[in-house]
Amino acid sequence: MTLLHKLKYLIPVVAAVMSACDSANDERIPSMAVRIAFNTAGEWNLYGIAGATDSRRFILSERQPSGFPYNATSATGYGGVLIVGQFSYSGNPQTDPPMAYDLACPVEMKPTVRITVDRDKLVGRCNKCGSTYDIFEGFGGPLSGPAATSRYALRRYRVSTGSQGQYVVVTN
Repeated sequence: MTLLHKLKYLIPVVAAVMSACDSANDERIPSMAVRIAFNTAGEWNLYGIAGATDSRRFILSERQPSGFPYNATSATGYGGVLIVGQFSYSGNPQTDPPMAYDLACPVEMKPTVRITVDRDKLVGRCNKCGSTYDIFEGFGGPLSGPAATSRYALRRYRVSTGSQGQYVVVTN
């Protein structure tokens, strides 16, 4: 068999494997309202993230972070919101938006079972089921544990610039 003939069969197999990697279910956590607004640069500097691999948790019911100016339209999803700086994040939200995920573990599906950030391994981790997630580059995809076996990814939220230049996290 010639190399060209082998490639003819190999390319579809590689494409199928690559597309299967992207088929993780990120809709297991119920869709709930999310709205976190940073109305001034000062608010972003105080409550946002500073750069790559930095993170911040927002949980309205627990008033986290302490002092954040939540208002009547604020909402933090099912289990709270985790905002993280990608490996390429420069710290400037206008040119390089961070990523945001629901904190609830999609394996456990309880709003109080939340992922934490493992700073040593640079992953999100559920301390109950042991699953890990690629939160800084892999869009919340599962890396290990029951989440990887079942292909459950973290629910992602869209981060966009508001009309006044502030940053707002909204549902997809």
